[in-house]
Amino acid sequence: MMGSLLLGGSSLLAAAAIAAGPTAQEPEACKLVDLASAQTVLGSDAVSHGAPGAAGSCQYRSADAKLILVVQILPVVLYDASPITPREPVEIGDRGRYGVGTSGTANVQFAKGKYSVTLRVTPMSGPPATELVEPMLEIARLAAERMGN
Repeated sequence: MMGSLLLGGSSLLAAAAIAAGPTAQEPEACKLVDLASAQTVLGSDAVSHGAPGAAGSCQYRSADAKLILVVQILPVVLYDASPITPREPVEIGDRGRYGVGTSGTANVQFAKGKYSVTLRVTPMSGPPATELVEPMLEIARLAAERMGN
């Protein structure tokens, strides 16, 4: 299951980082993007999707299951090893980028300190991903603030 959440081609390195488990200082995905934040993108009826996984990943979905939001935290070295595409620069964290992929996903990725955080919304139907970029940027900025300095 975790393999399906990995972004880019560095899945072996990312899997090793996830398997190592969190340290006391590592941010938790479901705390960086909590349900209230997820509702900004998915609607007020959004719910947590499935059982909570490792501290480094979290999923939410709209009540009608037309939108799925995945949040993933990996070591910062994977920011450049597993970039989203396309990527437009944005000021979030130490460096950030966003884009709408050819598969129709809206993606925001930022690096802050020792971590790379990726937010991805996959519309199964409903609004096009381009309409989800602004709320995604909003919750990514909030997640970066929650990480502190």
